[in-house]
Amino acid sequence: SDWNFVAQFVLALMIASLMDYIVHRSFHTFKWMWWFHAVHHDTPQMHIMKSARVHFGEEVINSATKPLPLILLGAPTEIIVLLGMWTVFDGNIAHANIHQRFPGWFHYILGTVQLHNLHHARDRKYQDSNYSGTIPLWDMLFRTYNHPDKSDLGEMGLDNNPVPPGFLQQVIYPFKMQLAPHTE
Repeated sequence: SDWNFVAQFVLALMIASLMDYIVHRSFHTFKWMWWFHAVHHDTPQMHIMKSARVHFGEEVINSATKPLPLILLGAPTEIIVLLGMWTVFDGNIAHANIHQRFPGWFHYILGTVQLHNLHHARDRKYQDSNYSGTIPLWDMLFRTYNHPDKSDLGEMGLDNNPVPPGFLQQVIYPFKMQLAPHTE
């Protein structure tokens, strides 16, 4: 808290974005986590409401893990609140159905709609990339970055979508999948 507020926020943003990367990638890596996250990926079109279309099980995991480093480091409440506000703003922009007209180099600096659209592509190689929200640095460091100008977006959503259509079925879906026998 002795640091300049901007420096505190930038450091906290870097730590939070690394945690976001780790947790988000885990949702794509571990089947038991993917079943919760698939509910977010199943719609075939990006729109601002998709940002908050997350299974409550995913929210519990996010809330229990992502802020831990900042809390353990003693980040001031103001920083954590501002980061929460930034996350909502950034998530809404990333999922918006808009075309941002940035030059190609900008996609290496900040997360853009086009970067996140690739993450929601039906093609699994793109779904398993661009996990970072605000800062694509972690995707570049961990080799999960795909540049939108060098990739073919194609359709969005899930191939052979396993997520059921009804709200209650979607709430139950990840738990049902935990109990189902799997051959994979």
